[in-house]
Amino acid sequence: MKFTISFLLLIASQVHVEATFTVAATDTATGQQGAAGCTCVVPEAVSLYNHYHSVVGKGVLLSQASPPDADSPVYSKAHELLSAGQDCDTVLQAITNDTSLDGESSIRQYACVDSRGNAAGYTGAGIQEFYDVLLSLNGEEVQPHAQVDEQGSAGSVFYSAQGNIVSKNTVPLLSDGFEQAEGCDLAGRLFRSIVAVDDSNNQARANGSSEDTNFEGDVRCENGIGEGIIPGYGYPGLQAYIHVEDVNGNEVLHIESLPEGGVNPYDEIREKYAQWRLANPCPSHDYSSNANAAQFSMVVGMAVVALATIMI
Repeated sequence: MKFTISFLLLIASQVHVEATFTVAATDTATGQQGAAGCTCVVPEAVSLYNHYHSVVGKGVLLSQASPPDADSPVYSKAHELLSAGQDCDTVLQAITNDTSLDGESSIRQYACVDSRGNAAGYTGAGIQEFYDVLLSLNGEEVQPHAQVDEQGSAGSVFYSAQGNIVSKNTVPLLSDGFEQAEGCDLAGRLFRSIVAVDDSNNQARANGSSEDTNFEGDVRCENGIGEGIIPGYGYPGLQAYIHVEDVNGNEVLHIESLPEGGVNPYDEIREKYAQWRLANPCPSHDYSSNANAAQFSMVVGMAVVALATIMI
């Protein structure tokens, strides 16, 4: 795809390059839905959470890369289709193939996950070229980067993970973190998904990685390109969030880190999540099922016998 100089200059003057990595998910067992993400876009420019779009009890849509304006008909169309029970493949095809809705879908990235567990992603074919040119126009160093999306599931939870202008291992880390999480709920999986990227960087530093090491995350932050970042000790991004809502749209969890001055947002995200988890602990045991009830009865019975033996 070829971009005219006038178009690129217009875009460069109006928007920030929204390099981002996110994960969107729904839990078909509980009806919960939500997302988490991180970006190197400075918080003063825009909150990444602004690009989270929810249809209560039906699903979520995330927009990133160079997302449409907030009043774009793209979002109302997606809302209409999700509300009507259309699956995510249908939703994404509708908002990316219709040029009357959006003539620049090739530079967008979307994720959609519905309440029935259908997950889909869209990564525009023009993103790579667009960013290479736009970063050059902005005077930023052009580094190797990936634009990718992938979908998966873990039990009753279905997700779509995606990233643009990210290092090649970022999205696989999101997926692995999500699927391998030992958390008891959607919030736990979303948390483990995005912190997996930061954990990878912390491990690299612990191993004595040099300044030339490519850390995971937004490539503009990883090597100190973001404002206020120390070269060689980059962060995955400059802002981050986690959001979960129940089937009725009530907030289950919302934590956001919008620090100033190039501070690692993960420090605040970890602290806020730990506080929330303390107030909303995972159940240590679940004796609701027949199998667990039987096991519980057996344990109690053994304890009674042991006590009786001691008393005798």
